[in-house]
Amino acid sequence: MNDIEKGQLCDATMSAIYYGCSKLDSIPALIRRIIENRAWECRQVKMRGVVQLTNLREMITRKPMEGWGEDPERIEGLIRNDPEVLVLWREAMKGQEGGNTTCNIVTGALATTGNSRSYTVSRLQREAPALFKQVVAKTLSANAAAIQAGFRKKPTVIDQFAALWKKANKEQRDAFLASIGAKI
Repeated sequence: MNDIEKGQLCDATMSAIYYGCSKLDSIPALIRRIIENRAWECRQVKMRGVVQLTNLREMITRKPMEGWGEDPERIEGLIRNDPEVLVLWREAMKGQEGGNTTCNIVTGALATTGNSRSYTVSRLQREAPALFKQVVAKTLSANAAAIQAGFRKKPTVIDQFAALWKKANKEQRDAFLASIGAKI
């Protein structure tokens, strides 16, 4: 892919992100192509010429015309339903956290532990490839696969109740307590 094509790919992706109500489903495929072609390294930008950036995070966070002026977490949210692209994304974003000496952009770091979807699918790909394939095929959710792989626990009924109780407002709590005969 030449520099002009890389620039067009990045422009199409940015347009889909900003304006593309019906184009949002194309974003994971566009991000995949950007990562596979390392389009941030050297691309032709309208009214700017050739732009060379060090890494993907720099392209996402730099202000337009050099970059997209976007929050990486927002982009990750747009690709969250494509586990293969999430894995490519996490790999491309590794080592690009704030404080990186090759980039003066201060942003949040990628989680190395936790329960985010991107972390979960990356860990599944590394540690349970058969379950990862089922997630990609959409025959199993990432959460269910993580439970089967043994690195996430299935919440108990009490855990679920506690989470719902925290979300409930005072009226809902009072109504529940009244329904079970508890004194308020």
